[in-house]
Amino acid sequence: LHRVDRRQRQMCIRDSINAEYGVESFLRSLIPLLIMKTELCVFSQHKIYPGHGTIFVLKDAKTNHFSSRKARQLFIAKKNPRVIKWTLFYRRQHKKGQAEIKKVRKQKIVIHKQRDYIGASMESIKQRRLQKPEIRKAATQAALREIKKKKEKKKLEKKDAKTKPAGIDPKSSKRVYQKLGKTHGGKGR
Repeated sequence: LHRVDRRQRQMCIRDSINAEYGVESFLRSLIPLLIMKTELCVFSQHKIYPGHGTIFVLKDAKTNHFSSRKARQLFIAKKNPRVIKWTLFYRRQHKKGQAEIKKVRKQKIVIHKQRDYIGASMESIKQRRLQKPEIRKAATQAALREIKKKKEKKKLEKKDAKTKPAGIDPKSSKRVYQKLGKTHGGKGR
């Protein structure tokens, strides 16, 4: 008789839930109850699942959760978890096990923006791009020829300045040439 009553009660509860809320809303209300609440060990930072570990209460009513007796004893002995190799503090500090967890980094999106250079506006740059390659080559060759001519003129002027007399001495009718530096080296002898 007890089993029959129990089944009937379950059926009645199920029917009433379906009638009032619907099955979906009832299942949604159960989800928070099904999720396990895990704690973290104060010493080792390991996860503590329900039914495992111990809680240690200090004099100031501060609760500390420990995953094992070893962690609790080391905490009481005031050991530093960053020195003990099996704790997560130590493993994170020394980058142990990081190869397993790879962080996905966002790539920077590079936006190319065209700007005008010194001495050339954007319009002139666009016009040069639209020119045919033959015209562009001819223009560069002409510019190179002009640069070479200027260099040759400078060289000739330098040669002329070395060989030309600096002027005529007013006292004597002799030409005065520019003095060149000493041609011999050494210790000034």
